[in-house]
Amino acid sequence: MEYGAGGKGNYIDAVTGSKGTSNRMLSAVTSWPAVNYRFTPGAPTPVAGGTYNVGVGQTYSNLSLAVADLNHRGIFGPVTLNLTDANYDTTAANGSNRFPILLGPVAGSSSANRITVSKAGTPATISYRGSTANGLISNNSGVAVLGSTEEPILGVSSSFTTVSNINLVSHGTAPHPVDIGLLVFQADAALGAQNNLLDKIFVNLDRANTNTIGIASKWTTGTSGLIGANSHNTYRDFTIRDCNRGMDFEGAGGAGNSPDLNTKIITSACNVFNSIGDPAVPNDIGGTNSLTYGIRMHNQENPVIRNCIIRNVTTLNPSNQVDGIYMLTFNGVGEISNNVCRTITRNHAAANSHTCGIRITTSGNTVKNMRVFNNSISEILSSYTGVATANRHIKGILIEGSGNIGKQSVFVWNNSVSINGSGSPNLSNTCFEISSPTSVNHVIKNNVFANFTPTQSGVASHYCFVTPVVDRIGYANPNSSSDYNDFYIANDQGTSGHVGLGSTTNYSTLAAWQAGITFNPGTDANSISSNPFFANNNSDLHGTAFSSSINGTGTTPPGYTTLDYDCELRNPPFDIGFDDISNVDTINIVSSFNPSATGSLCGLGYDPDSSYLWIYGCSSATIQRYSTSGVLLGSVPVAGGAANDVDVEVAPVNLTLNTGSISKGQLLLVNGESGVADIFAYSKTTGLVTDTLITSFGNSHVVGGAYHELRNTFFLIQDNVPGAALENMVAEIHPVTGATLNTFQTTGVFNVSFGDIEVGANGNLFIVSSAQSGIAEYTPTGTFVKIHNLPAIVHDLSGIALDCNTNQAWVCTNGGVVYQLGQFPCGSIPTVRLDIRVLIEGFVADVNELIPILANNGISSNFSECDSVTVELRDPTTPYDLVASFQSVVRTDGLASFTLPQTYFGGTYYISVKGRNIIETWSKNPITMTEFTNYNFSNY
Repeated sequence: MEYGAGGKGNYIDAVTGSKGTSNRMLSAVTSWPAVNYRFTPGAPTPVAGGTYNVGVGQTYSNLSLAVADLNHRGIFGPVTLNLTDANYDTTAANGSNRFPILLGPVAGSSSANRITVSKAGTPATISYRGSTANGLISNNSGVAVLGSTEEPILGVSSSFTTVSNINLVSHGTAPHPVDIGLLVFQADAALGAQNNLLDKIFVNLDRANTNTIGIASKWTTGTSGLIGANSHNTYRDFTIRDCNRGMDFEGAGGAGNSPDLNTKIITSACNVFNSIGDPAVPNDIGGTNSLTYGIRMHNQENPVIRNCIIRNVTTLNPSNQVDGIYMLTFNGVGEISNNVCRTITRNHAAANSHTCGIRITTSGNTVKNMRVFNNSISEILSSYTGVATANRHIKGILIEGSGNIGKQSVFVWNNSVSINGSGSPNLSNTCFEISSPTSVNHVIKNNVFANFTPTQSGVASHYCFVTPVVDRIGYANPNSSSDYNDFYIANDQGTSGHVGLGSTTNYSTLAAWQAGITFNPGTDANSISSNPFFANNNSDLHGTAFSSSINGTGTTPPGYTTLDYDCELRNPPFDIGFDDISNVDTINIVSSFNPSATGSLCGLGYDPDSSYLWIYGCSSATIQRYSTSGVLLGSVPVAGGAANDVDVEVAPVNLTLNTGSISKGQLLLVNGESGVADIFAYSKTTGLVTDTLITSFGNSHVVGGAYHELRNTFFLIQDNVPGAALENMVAEIHPVTGATLNTFQTTGVFNVSFGDIEVGANGNLFIVSSAQSGIAEYTPTGTFVKIHNLPAIVHDLSGIALDCNTNQAWVCTNGGVVYQLGQFPCGSIPTVRLDIRVLIEGFVADVNELIPILANNGISSNFSECDSVTVELRDPTTPYDLVASFQSVVRTDGLASFTLPQTYFGGTYYISVKGRNIIETWSKNPITMTEFTNYNFSNY
């Protein structure tokens, strides 16, 4: 019954359940499956809307059966396939799944009736080795369209489908024939895969198979208009490892066909990044003789590539192209923004083709615009060892192709490009190039094009900007413009280093470039030639405190780039480059050490009184005490059992935990490994638990906590594991009852994994995460303040402790390193505004109103003032010594205000008030001085 009689729509593929697409027994494993299939005459009943568990012993025993049921029957209402197992593969223990798993087309799916395949909490792993058979995958018309070199683990030709929180992994003994992790493909000319969300997907294949692609979208036949294209699909929050190519999106080309519309590669939050290429594995993407790239898009309309970190992409072939991002033939308005392209390499002694960070090819006679902004490009490398050549085969950004005046534009704004050709001194290179004599309109502004290539010899040269004609930007478009850029040549300027090249004419200096590009008047009249002083010329192109030359020297950017790479608002005067320099942090590394008795680290606390660090190694049985130089001094056992989700704190002040009194400097531990979080108080000498607070917050994976002395509460943070309801949630906890007082989520700005939370001197919350490259600052009520940048080598953070008296921070990493950071922005300690309310007996004129005594007696002309009073601050412990005294005037509404110096911020005192007609009165309890402190004496 594989092919069945009756033609399209009347056959059934037993493995997939589909009347449309079929794997045509591609898999050698499932060619003759050891299961029985029953085919019942008549139309099948659609699957009713609802949630269906998929796993061993569930409604569907495996994912293949669940998908086959949807394919065969269609749906009536929204359907969720809830994955309950950790692993899905061909083994009996993991469900005896049949591969490849092909979803769709599914009758009845719509915007109201979506299909969702997902798992709550820890992602589900779907594993498949791949087939050695030569079978093919058919489309909805029964035509073989995907060959044996395009076999996916999971294929989606359905529409209105969400696939979320899964790992797609090739496994078993190598070689691994599986070619694609996730494949979105067109069912037939009138059935494109549309309106799908592919979210939180991790792909790990085997780059030794030169056909491997992490995520792909493919057209299989011509299109009958837009309905047949793979359109309106969103790819979000993904990670791709160990593939020959990262992502490949191929829309329909040729006359009469519609390209894919509105394909978006984005993330769920501004500071969350898709990841292509393992940062710890050289040549992780490619690494063979094949053509390779991080992302390639072809025949797309209104495409978006945003928030991707692409690195370690390599080819071993001298002729195949290698690109971080390759945009080939597009329509409409496209966007390439907020991406990092690093370590894009041609590892061969010869070089016959380009190695590029971003490459854009224009063509056609339709109106189209490409916006390229806020990108960082560095380490574009080659192993060329041939003779000196003028061929520029290393290029940061390359614009090529053809077009017509008034039809096509490429807007290049606020990018930072750093090129260093020291690895191939005989090969020419450039930061930016327009390579073809086209009529495209080019606008290039607010960019840093910095070339750090050492002195070259012979005809080998290095450039900032290359254009194909001697006197113009591009070719024949008079509207092209370039200005407010930074062209920096670090070495051998005027000999092998040049600001620009027009055809074959070198322009060694900015002045020569400005004078030579006459076809476009005013070219780079406001540009500069200055060292941008990146944080790291190879790995981190953020500005630093020394980047004054590009700070405020740009021009007003277009509305679509009002935020910089770090999601911070670009404020006038506007800066050059992908980073808004006015938001630069000056955090630096003071010292570091690797704790001697720990591996990866899950938490730390700092005791400023003793200068000890308390450090917890993940899953350790003890919390260890170190000197700040890294000497192990002792340990105490961990409460609640060894765990990964643990944080260590040191009580900053005397406080109450549950029913116990905790002294300043006492050791605290937050254990969030299982269920709700528990907070333990320790004796630092005996290691005994003196009190325990069982909180009401958390669903395992509470990874950090801190006591907020200004609010007398604890703050806890839950990582991203539980899903939308609790992921990235910060909770304020009552220190006595453990009740949750307030919550907010960092989702949309900061993604928390193996992280921690700490309280600054200004009362704000500082959050770290192993998934983020900076430290997020929030107010206690959840208002986002900013992301603080870290030195390039400080990343993968799992813990933080602050010493705001010295503006320092201690952080630890999953990799097992402790860093001491200087110039940390804890926030300045504010002054204290103390407002008291007193109603003075004998001076009361009416309810809540006092007589203007001073004015009535001619002492003041202000009839809103009553009389002067003195406020004293008293030590909260016997004998209640006088700490300070301040004078002010009580207004006729009973309010008196005092501004206290920073010295008293955070202190706890009894407040007393006295005056010439007042019996000295004290507050009922000691009061902690905050930035805004209020006490109403009339309430007691």
